[in-house]
Amino acid sequence: MSENCIFCKIIKGEIPSFTVYEDDLFKVILDRFPAAPGHCLIIPKAHYKDIFELGEKEAAAIYPLAQKIGAQIKKL
Repeated sequence: MSENCIFCKIIKGEIPSFTVYEDDLFKVILDRFPAAPGHCLIIPKAHYKDIFELGEKEAAAIYPLAQKIGAQIKKL
């Protein structure tokens, strides 16, 4: 975790958010300023500088999670 990272603060609960999904690796929240209805952010629970630094486990899990969340939002 990083003290200055807004996403780390969201993960720690220091910044309020509306969680739509959470597991050991990720927290998925509704975007505060959505580009479209249902726009969500998938935030890894471990701190990474950017998507290119994702751990192997997170990298393998993020796309299937995006598909799962996207399908649920589409149903709504």
